[in-house]
Amino acid sequence: MVLRPKCGTWRSAKSEAAAALYDYAYVTRLDLVNFIAGTPGSVSGVVLNSIFSRDVNDEVYCTLNYADGANGQLSVNWSDDELSQDVHQDLRLGHHGRITADRQECQIYLRTPHEALPDAKAGWTVKYTTDLTQQVWYYLRGEEYSAQIDYFVRPSRRRSTDNVNSFRSALQADRLVGMILAEANGGGTRTVVPLAADKAKGFWSRRFG
Repeated sequence: MVLRPKCGTWRSAKSEAAAALYDYAYVTRLDLVNFIAGTPGSVSGVVLNSIFSRDVNDEVYCTLNYADGANGQLSVNWSDDELSQDVHQDLRLGHHGRITADRQECQIYLRTPHEALPDAKAGWTVKYTTDLTQQVWYYLRGEEYSAQIDYFVRPSRRRSTDNVNSFRSALQADRLVGMILAEANGGGTRTVVPLAADKAKGFWSRRFG
């Protein structure tokens, strides 16, 4: 959280700090967006603002546009003093209702019951994180964090590279950040090319095709 001017520190300098776009939006938001909904085809309406920092952005907003007509809003702000701690929230709106998920719970609202969710009735249904996660063999800051560490360790021991969080997913997140920066700088929106058809000659492209 950046809640006061920090002009004299390294994190306010553009040459040294990663800013909210990289520190907050990149790893924990954009990679998750790609995992849940796929990589957007384009972005628009990008806003990168400095609030307390000298020359790096403290807030990031943009619209994510998908080929099937769906769109989403990315909203990241580490200078919102109404929040006492870091808050992650995913909100999905659809024709039949909405789903809101954060670190503690998943709230589901259905206008009418749906066969895909036999345990959910019309109206609100709340599922807590502890009810949705599998039992872990050790505890580290919560079941979900313990499961993340365990997932990282097991594929590492097998020397597996085809994981949920892979270099391929990192490359897609890099591309999405590039699209946001290109739009913010007035250079137009860059369309994401599917990995299978990628013609780029960058390191990760050469390494993983």
